[in-house]
Amino acid sequence: MGVKWKMENRIIKLFYQTEDFFFKNISKEVAVLENNTTAYVTGVNSAGLNIVAQRDTLTNPQLSLKQAIELYSSYNLPWIWISKEELVTEELDNTFEHNGLELIDESTAMVYDLRCNQIFKIDNSLNIIESNNDLNNWTKPLLEAFESTEEAMNQYITAHSRANKKKGYFHHHVGFTGSNPVTSITLSINNNIARIDDVGTLPGFQGKGYASTMIKHVLNKAKKFKADYCFLEASKAGLSIYRKIGFKELFNNKIYSLK
Repeated sequence: MGVKWKMENRIIKLFYQTEDFFFKNISKEVAVLENNTTAYVTGVNSAGLNIVAQRDTLTNPQLSLKQAIELYSSYNLPWIWISKEELVTEELDNTFEHNGLELIDESTAMVYDLRCNQIFKIDNSLNIIESNNDLNNWTKPLLEAFESTEEAMNQYITAHSRANKKKGYFHHHVGFTGSNPVTSITLSINNNIARIDDVGTLPGFQGKGYASTMIKHVLNKAKKFKADYCFLEASKAGLSIYRKIGFKELFNNKIYSLK
């Protein structure tokens, strides 16, 4: 039992490492509040891209929350607070309520063990290219998939351009049908661990398995980079897709936002 717990704890730490690596690379400012609770400012006018990631129990939640509110207010940006479910104490819940934060969503941290021998077969009907030098095509599916705006997508390109300066870490992929970019994904590699973000498909092309194809494609790529694990954070809508591919659930997150 002790060995299993230590293994699970190690995997969770690796998840947090990839989360920190991804957001740190696309952020213009990073602020550590306390106990590994970190606020990331990407400069994108989208709450889900400016996150406070709580990774441990807080000794002074009121102070940490005050610092977060002041930080994002200085940039005039929306933001969210993400906390592992087990870390949401009664004190923290009361602090959120007192300061005008409410629970808006939940997500699930997931892991895929790349040490297995499985290589996925890729559907040839989708032409997948790496598009690090043309992030405009990469954002086209994301714009509609996430119901975003041109302004926010341009800001997101700026954020990812910061990451692209460190060559070899971020890999932006676009899936085409004909000449049309219809689905996108981002793979980040940090030593021997990987992470998937920005999985999005144009609404008119959803339900055709394109997202699954993109995920399998980058998992194959991560294996070539000798990564041992690949992590992602799944919405409720995406859980079934990731489970079918072979991702395992690590823990659940609660997501809070100002009312």
